[in-house]
Amino acid sequence: MKDWMKIAFTLIIGIFLGIAGTGAYLHHRFHEARAHQGNFNPFLDRLTSKLTLTPTQRESIRAVLSDFQAQLESTRQDTNIKLKSMRDSSNDKIRAILNPEQKQKFNEIVTQWESKHNDPKGWNVPGAMPPPLGALIPRTNCPPTPPSDGKP
Repeated sequence: MKDWMKIAFTLIIGIFLGIAGTGAYLHHRFHEARAHQGNFNPFLDRLTSKLTLTPTQRESIRAVLSDFQAQLESTRQDTNIKLKSMRDSSNDKIRAILNPEQKQKFNEIVTQWESKHNDPKGWNVPGAMPPPLGALIPRTNCPPTPPSDGKP
């Protein structure tokens, strides 16, 4: 085989393996985030080991996190209701501009979009995913964020 063919073949295999590896990593990370959604035990375990919490402190923190989770769910539901209202209002304004044939096609588009993006958990905002509870407190293995002095 010619040298340029070997180099091209190696480059193509490298690109393929890089893409596959990145995809596998992202799949793993998002799967992990969804698996722990609503489960703050790993975070509580990490706090217990890092801070050497007593059993009383652990249970008090568990109560705080449970309260936070309830507030988060309530906020999520309120936000989704407001977003649906805004979408419905925008759709009505768009329909007012369209002719009857366009309205029919627009209604089909809206129905198709809603069937794709309607999640029973309420996360029907495209691209939105709830942050894991551990994201609220910085992890110790992450480098600290430098203070912002307002300069780019």
